[in-house]
Amino acid sequence: MLRCILLSLSLSACSGQTTSATDDEPTDLEPVDTGGFEGPWVDTVDNQDGTFTTTVVAVSTVDTVYFSFETGEVAVGTTPPDAEWHLAFQREHILLNSSISGPGTVEAADLAGISFDAVRWAPVDGYAVDLPDDDADGEDEEVLYTWFVYDYDNHVLDPSDFTYVVRTPQGDVRMTVETYYNEADGNSGYPKFHWAWLQAGGPLSLDKGQLRVDASSETDAVHVSLREWVALEPGDAAASDEWDLAFLGSAVALNGGTSGPGGLSAASVAADFDAPIIVPGPKAFQADADGVPALGEAFVQEKGGGASPADLTWLISRPDGSTDKVRFDDFEDAGTAFGIPVLRWATLD
Repeated sequence: MLRCILLSLSLSACSGQTTSATDDEPTDLEPVDTGGFEGPWVDTVDNQDGTFTTTVVAVSTVDTVYFSFETGEVAVGTTPPDAEWHLAFQREHILLNSSISGPGTVEAADLAGISFDAVRWAPVDGYAVDLPDDDADGEDEEVLYTWFVYDYDNHVLDPSDFTYVVRTPQGDVRMTVETYYNEADGNSGYPKFHWAWLQAGGPLSLDKGQLRVDASSETDAVHVSLREWVALEPGDAAASDEWDLAFLGSAVALNGGTSGPGGLSAASVAADFDAPIIVPGPKAFQADADGVPALGEAFVQEKGGGASPADLTWLISRPDGSTDKVRFDDFEDAGTAFGIPVLRWATLD
């Protein structure tokens, strides 16, 4: 019989402001015996809308709960099981079955700032695995350890509301952690997360560093978050700051000005994408305005109804002061204005 240890709700007293989970570690006090708890260690509720809510009893500092999105609870113990699992839970730690945490191939992408509901397809890049400690804080670099922030005033772990995409051999899953505390008694070590399988494919693909956006629909725009390498379905695009560019064929909208609340603006420069670029002054940057999109000259409209990319590199300014660069390399299926823009993207150093 596997022994479970329940830790008290109280965390070690610390001073300071709320900080990310990668700063000072929250530390539990002395463990309290649960009195022979035998499980179940995992409880999953089908929400009848394509999503699920799973609660894990991860109270032990000795035993780890191994979980599969496909089969639920796999095992509980001190070593990884032979059966296939995707995530492992111990207290606030959520591990991926790969690299230093397990023998599998599971990886995950952190979609900070993007809501769970907006994610319908997996990102085409940006995945990571758990890695050894590289900042000398005594803790391994766990991909999912950003799921919480530590509230020093109340000594609790608050969910960061990050959305993650977990890539497994059985398919891709979107997930977000909702709470860490037992709803019945307030005890810690009960991570509850909302999750759903993602659709395969999607309008975005990556080939040798080039993003291909299937914008061939004449009615449905494709909204892309560049830094997260993902196509989104925001509920109300005009009120969402989650996307950067929206494609409707060769028409490109920028999330700023009249197109959205993202605060983005753009300027074009006659420079190669890989060449050193001098960023122009603020007056050169424009947001979308009624009838005048900031990237309205990204494609040259051809007489036959098709489009071809202009020989320009576009700079996108963000509210935090950072700048991205975008270069449109091609427009596939260019016989019409509704095709596949092909572009490169990077942040400026």
